[in-house]
Amino acid sequence: MQSIAPPHVACSAAHPGASLEFHWDLFWVNLVPDSVAFVNITVNGTSVVFEGSGYHDKNWGGYSFVPYLNQWYRGHGRVGEYTVVWLHRMDISGRITSSAYITKDSENLYSGCGDGIIVRPYGEGVTYPIPANSTAAVEGVTIYVDARNVGKFAFTTKQTSLVETLASGYWRWIGTFSGGLVGGLNSTGIALWEQMGPFVEA
Repeated sequence: MQSIAPPHVACSAAHPGASLEFHWDLFWVNLVPDSVAFVNITVNGTSVVFEGSGYHDKNWGGYSFVPYLNQWYRGHGRVGEYTVVWLHRMDISGRITSSAYITKDSENLYSGCGDGIIVRPYGEGVTYPIPANSTAAVEGVTIYVDARNVGKFAFTTKQTSLVETLASGYWRWIGTFSGGLVGGLNSTGIALWEQMGPFVEA
């Protein structure tokens, strides 16, 4: 992978002494928010070579955070000049913690947490918070980021493929990614995102 975006931590750009805490039960660092990834492998004697978008992060805690989790939405994508990473978590008490990261042409525009970051699932019959007994199908998520003096950004994912699902309450999709600076030109790209939960009635 050849990185094209600077690293960041949960709620800020990466710098010496930066806190890695996203939530009291979860720590997070993103070493490669976006990259050009090169693949060259042999499968059953056949050479497979391709180039695409790469990503690598790491989260951890002292114990499983799932018992304290209601639902979360996490993803990353590239659209036009922008690389975007988001993480939205609602715990069992209803407390929301959200993080967003935006770069333009590999320069960090915004990396932070707060109420100015709004991530919402959408689809026919989808409400938020999604109740535990919901059968509505999520089509994607909307991401709104108030990046303070940089401006306001709005992005939308729309699934084209479900790439992983678990009966315990996990989904991962790839699909289109559109948006940009509010009031500016919108672009279209590609994103990968996931949903965990809901695990409790909201």
